[in-house]
Amino acid sequence: MTTADPRDLTPSWREWRFWLFVTLVAIGALAVIRFGAAEDISELGQLPVTFWVIAAMVVIGELWPVAVMATDGRRPTAQGNGLVASTTFVFAVLIFWGLGAAIVIQAIGVMLTDLPKRRAIYRTIFNISQYAISWGAAHVVLTTMAQNRHPSHTLALQPRLLPAIVLAAVAYFLINNLVVSVMAKLHTGGTVRSHYFYAFGYHLFSEGALLALAPIVVLALQQSSWYLPLLLVALIAVQQNARVSNRHQRLALHDELTGLANRKLLHDSAVQALADARETNRSVGVLFLDLDHFKSVNDTLGHHVGDQLLQDVAARLTRSVRSDDIVSRLGGDEFAVLLPGLVDQWTAAEVAERVSDALAAPFSPHGEAAVRIDLGGSIGIAFFPAHGEDVDTVFQRADAAMYTAKSRGLDSVVYSDDGTEGIGGAILTELREALQNGPEAAGLAVHFQPQVELGSGQVVGVEALVRWKHQRLGWIAPTEFIPMAERGVLIGELTRWMLDNSLAQLRDWENAGLKLQVAVNISIRDLQSVELADFLARRLVHYQLPADRLKVEIDDASTISGRENVQAALRALEDLGVGISLDHFGIGYCSLTRLRRLPVSEVKIDSSFVSRLITDDDDAAVVRSIVDLANALELDVVAEGVEDEPTWRALAALGCNDAQGNYFAEPMPPEDVVLLLRDGGRFPLLHAVGT
Repeated sequence: MTTADPRDLTPSWREWRFWLFVTLVAIGALAVIRFGAAEDISELGQLPVTFWVIAAMVVIGELWPVAVMATDGRRPTAQGNGLVASTTFVFAVLIFWGLGAAIVIQAIGVMLTDLPKRRAIYRTIFNISQYAISWGAAHVVLTTMAQNRHPSHTLALQPRLLPAIVLAAVAYFLINNLVVSVMAKLHTGGTVRSHYFYAFGYHLFSEGALLALAPIVVLALQQSSWYLPLLLVALIAVQQNARVSNRHQRLALHDELTGLANRKLLHDSAVQALADARETNRSVGVLFLDLDHFKSVNDTLGHHVGDQLLQDVAARLTRSVRSDDIVSRLGGDEFAVLLPGLVDQWTAAEVAERVSDALAAPFSPHGEAAVRIDLGGSIGIAFFPAHGEDVDTVFQRADAAMYTAKSRGLDSVVYSDDGTEGIGGAILTELREALQNGPEAAGLAVHFQPQVELGSGQVVGVEALVRWKHQRLGWIAPTEFIPMAERGVLIGELTRWMLDNSLAQLRDWENAGLKLQVAVNISIRDLQSVELADFLARRLVHYQLPADRLKVEIDDASTISGRENVQAALRALEDLGVGISLDHFGIGYCSLTRLRRLPVSEVKIDSSFVSRLITDDDDAAVVRSIVDLANALELDVVAEGVEDEPTWRALAALGCNDAQGNYFAEPMPPEDVVLLLRDGGRFPLLHAVGT
């Protein structure tokens, strides 16, 4: 199946900067045609058959490009379709017949290439326009220095014209690269600088070779058009050399066994990601992964099975990460993942969790169900700029965190300067003692993050989130201790404490005249039986609360839907009247069939999509699809991770019901929720949603 070119995805109308730039480029092209090429275009009918032979060569050159491989193995280059031989002939036409003829045959070539491929109309218009502007710049340089409207219309192409031709080629290359780089920045993100210098040396050499052949084409035209076929041999050689260069570049930058990026490509991509992060004030995450028990597989089953296993691991890792992340094999059974453009560090923790889950499922080499291999892995996490200002330092610290995770038997560990990476068994023991002897005294607390109705700005509910301020280590992230509790037997105790604490807080708010719904996350381990519904029924009676004031958030719908006992527990909660929300929707493998089988009343769009709603067309399409799907199934939809006003407005325009995130309010203690609600519980900026 062919993957759609992301450049053909039409941006939303809200991307006004993008559409303004496209419009300005089109207007600029019209100005070039009107004031610099109109006279030449009017003379096209008088041009000889040779001109149309050249035009045919332009079309052939456009239809036979050499794709320039992105230096990170994933992102498209700023140079659009790559290396095209048509550049030689268009430049020759510019020199010999003028700007109008060059623009016309370039436009014909673009249209005959784009239309059969059903490329976005705006992209075809932009391509024609940016070429017109670029060739217009070359024409100005050429005619100014040559003092002649058609410099080659002399007895012969004089050597004195070569400086003008060289500078005209330079003007074309620089202007063309600049216009396309700005377009790429507005469409796919990053910075103009990063797109402009992306594979710059390769483009300079390749485009320079094609532009340098143009004067030879002109000489052939002045002598005899019968020389033109000889030039095709040279152009074919350039094309073939470019293809060979691409193959060699790929072999030099990718692991031969898995096809993943190798260490050099990972390092080069990280350097670029750090440069982009400095300009955009974002973070970059690095995951280092070492497989468990891999050596025993090679020793017992042979290296051919080990190779198959590494290929399967590479495939799972690639499916587990975000579309912009770069997965690399460092060698042996060590892998790495580069996470560019992070808004916060929680996204890296979520990716690490998905990677761990992907590796936890047994492997079956060669599809043999009888042979099941359990691997797993240890992950070290480090961030720029929190853990280092350069690539080597961040890599070194991710590697150190990985060995800490392996030595402590943990799935993942975040690097810490004071040597307290991760949480060991001693902390797990302290968590057990805290739950048994008094969670509050041990620093455990429940904070609440408001959920806001986008249509009115009113706070309609809160999500309960556990926080732990350890007496010795300070604040410990939930992503560190909750997975450990889930692997052991503590998650049930932790969930029941969270539920009871939240219901008690609801009762206090109710007594104060404040009516809210509270959402509490529960683990799949909590749904192994219907006892959870019995527990909640008793506590709701105890606190004299209606069941619909409570909502539970579940995760991993693909696992839940395949377990009858879990679905029975969910139906018991539904019968009780408790709301059920499907958390982190969009990042898992929940099919529409599975979703319809679950008794959910709400889906929550994962923050990894919401955070890039404005800047990433793919994520915007995912969010739009989830909202449409939820509306079609008559489900409420909540967006997580709203960090700014443009994201809020985009969600409101899409028809999303509710949202939560730091733009509205960070998770807060219960007393701060009271203060917020007594001030009206409404966010004034949201009143403009209908306008």
